Amino acid sequence: MNYDNKLNKIKNLRWLSVLMGALMFIGTFYSFGIFAAVLLGTIAMAMFWLIINRYYAQTILDTVKGKVSEIISDIKGIDSIIEINSINSLMIARIYIINSSIKSHLIKEALIKKISENIATKHLKAIQIALINSKDEYKVTKEAFNRQLAKELLNKSSDAK
Repeated sequence: MNYDNKLNKIKNLRWLSVLMGALMFIGTFYSFGIFAAVLLGTIAMAMFWLIINRYYAQTILDTVKGKVSEIISDIKGIDSIIEINSINSLMIARIYIINSSIKSHLIKEALIKKISENIATKHLKAIQIALINSKDEYKVTKEAFNRQLAKELLNKSSDAK
């Protein structure tokens, strides 16, 4: 099953939440009355919808992480740390390349080209690539990325107003 078909099937599963809500309504109507039946049916419907949405997001996250890892493993001589973060619908790939002997701009260009060509990575909104000398610099670089991301998100939210 290809990637898009799998995602479409998961998306379509969300509509089963209406059936779940109806079953809960029917199952509780005669025992608890109309008010409780409507309340429990609505809760069942909403919870099933949320469970399927989380599974959908997790499927995307796992697929993107696998594809980015696969792309990086294809480039020889690179030791890296890969992070895929998801903030609501915003998915960010962070790639920390450790002590690479290859020129940095060549690595960045190759990674961005290969990642943008892959269908599974169409959900990525941002790619942050850092070249670090050792794994000790990872936390410092991660904090810098977090500050940069927060600043950009704040700027976008203030521009929208």
